[in-house]
Amino acid sequence: MGRFPDKKVLLASYGSTIAAGFGRKVRNLTETDEYKVVFPDAGLASDSKAKGEWELANGSAFFACGVGSAVTSKRGDLAIIDDPVKGRKEADSEVVRKATWDWYLSDLTSRLKPGAATVIIQTRWHEKDLSGMILPDGWDGESGWVETEEHGRWYVVCLPAEAKEHDILGRQPGEWLWPEWFTPAWWEAKKKTQPPRNWSSLYQQSPTPDEGSYFKRDWFWRYDIRDIPSHAKLYQTADFAVTDAADADDPDFTEIGVHGVTQDEDGMPRLYLLKDGYYGQNDPDTWVNEYFNLVKRHRPLCEFAEVGVIRRATEGLLKRTRRARRAIGRIEWVSHIGDKVANARALQNMASMGQVGIPNGDAGDRLLEQLLKFPAAAHDDGVDMAAMIARVIDEAHPGVKRGGRSKPVQDRWDKAFDEDDSEESWRI
Repeated sequence: MGRFPDKKVLLASYGSTIAAGFGRKVRNLTETDEYKVVFPDAGLASDSKAKGEWELANGSAFFACGVGSAVTSKRGDLAIIDDPVKGRKEADSEVVRKATWDWYLSDLTSRLKPGAATVIIQTRWHEKDLSGMILPDGWDGESGWVETEEHGRWYVVCLPAEAKEHDILGRQPGEWLWPEWFTPAWWEAKKKTQPPRNWSSLYQQSPTPDEGSYFKRDWFWRYDIRDIPSHAKLYQTADFAVTDAADADDPDFTEIGVHGVTQDEDGMPRLYLLKDGYYGQNDPDTWVNEYFNLVKRHRPLCEFAEVGVIRRATEGLLKRTRRARRAIGRIEWVSHIGDKVANARALQNMASMGQVGIPNGDAGDRLLEQLLKFPAAAHDDGVDMAAMIARVIDEAHPGVKRGGRSKPVQDRWDKAFDEDDSEESWRI
């Protein structure tokens, strides 16, 4: 501001008080003897000295605000966003993340002059925090120039506490940040006492821990599809997308999976996740047909989906398509038991006991990656789909039979064709 006349700086933080505090510190620098020696003609203007909004005699100006507050009537040559997220609670709130992103796109960037620069300084709390929304998919913590299709070119400086490969400071993998202040012993103790999710995001600047926080990589065994026992009972679960792909920037995925269930020698369930499946961000006509492709291909003993808005929106379409395609089967609508973490608890328990397998290949790799990111991932539809089969096994749902040969429960089978005049012709 002292060097370049008439430049405007916009600074934002998670709260207006914090932002104004930054403004006060910068304003006070302009009144030091050192500053006045370097910039004698760019001192603080006498009629504009508020800590959150002030000007210099050379026409440069500074404005501080909280993320989410109005910046109307202001223009900026430089925007600085320092800590847009207050803490874990706000970072995990989809409402807060969306509001922050909307403010960034609609309010802040619209007030920047052509050629303006933007600097974002933040702890990476969540995969889809402000920086995560800007960074391209697949960014894995590397520093340097990053090209994005929609949000321009950025230079990323990522400083993890524990160095990884190609560290921007030239550290070797495993070396610690600022050892003159934080000793290696201090870092080792901190790493042991922090939950994996905290360590990965707050200290390593990578919101997705390699080993997972809710699910651990070594809990799951991998298998080849052809190795599923022939006597395995097959069940189908689905997490249908509520959001219309045409009406959302990043719509939910519809996730459908066919799973095999056997028993081990101790009578404990052994779950083969995702023998076959489908996922996509498509309209209902597309995924309903994919759903019944799987039903006709595998003839699962029972199908499960979650009650809610999507049931009311699609149940009629599902029934009509089932009759039209002669896809024998039924859907059991399972109640939501709480938040997503609670719904995934049965799968967590089974996986931790070595009862859950994931197939080799791209589909299995994708599901495992989503499980390891849970609950901080941008999308968790695959987790919801996989967790549902574990829930119905854990709850001994009538649609899941243990031991012997399974047959549909007759009264529940009838429910699949309520109000169907040709019901008798569909029974087996």
